[in-house]
Amino acid sequence: MTDLAVTSLVVHYSGTPAVREVSFTARSGEWVTLLGPSGCGKSTTLSAIAGLERPVSGRIAAGDKVFFDGGTGAWLEAERRDLGLVFQSYALWPHMSVEQNCAYPLKLRRVGRVERREKVREALGLVGMEAYADRYPHQLSGGQQQRVALARTLVYRPKVLLLDEPLSNLDARVREKARDWLKDLQRKVGLTTIFVTHDQVEALALSDRIIVMEQGRIVQDGTPVEIYERPTSRFVADFVGTMSFVPARIGDGKARLADGQWLALPARGGGPRPPGEAVIALRPEALELVEDARAGLATEVVAASYLGGRYSHLVTLAGVPVHVESERAFPPGPATLSVKPEALLVFPN
Repeated sequence: MTDLAVTSLVVHYSGTPAVREVSFTARSGEWVTLLGPSGCGKSTTLSAIAGLERPVSGRIAAGDKVFFDGGTGAWLEAERRDLGLVFQSYALWPHMSVEQNCAYPLKLRRVGRVERREKVREALGLVGMEAYADRYPHQLSGGQQQRVALARTLVYRPKVLLLDEPLSNLDARVREKARDWLKDLQRKVGLTTIFVTHDQVEALALSDRIIVMEQGRIVQDGTPVEIYERPTSRFVADFVGTMSFVPARIGDGKARLADGQWLALPARGGGPRPPGEAVIALRPEALELVEDARAGLATEVVAASYLGGRYSHLVTLAGVPVHVESERAFPPGPATLSVKPEALLVFPN
């Protein structure tokens, strides 16, 4: 297993910065996800690690093997980096069987026929596809093609596994199963993994660490719990999970909403918050609709929808749309909103 270190990475497209001073280390056996909207630089960062994009400056190394060093001019070709790369499209050769697809990387590495057959059998066994060795890609489902693409990558035991949105072409039900299977496989094999996605659910479910990117920069690096429960910026809070933002004015440990209602703020480290305009961030699970008008804030239910086992409500609080979840449906009209102060987040306006 291998550590992967990216230091002060800068990549340009036609002179325009696409990745700006990106630095992180994926520790041996760790699953690190690059998360962010389209155009944030996550796939470009992955391409630079894979050797498909040449950076302007910075450094990329896996263990003691230097892939790129802008200071010394070092550059290692993609085929010599010993990395496994799985694309969104899987890129299986349609004229080759499953076995032939998996054997091809070994053939390029001049592995003997007997050893080649043994390694292919082992790789297909890892992904549960040994019974499909004689089939062709068009005879497989999307989920099966994904497994074959991973087997083809794992067959030569790469030092680092790079995954560029490999689940995006699967339907919702298969994707959920594939997430569990993929994480289990990564743990068994113990590969350092860099995963690119714009899907927050995938990132939270699969990652040991999540790196959130915006406009080519890292804006937060942390565990899934840290990213979700303690976002360091409004952008991260808004991108990861469902969040409602209510303008307020801070003073005396409370937040005054636009309609004159007051909301107690949680006691957190770092001293009292300075008075002034701010935005209160609220997640649905931090809110509850209750019957007792004395137990919370006056609000109004606009609509309710059934999600299977729970209901999602759209309410208005101080004139702002807010999402709330509950176990039962509340009818449209006036209601009371109970807020858990410890779950509140406050960001500058």
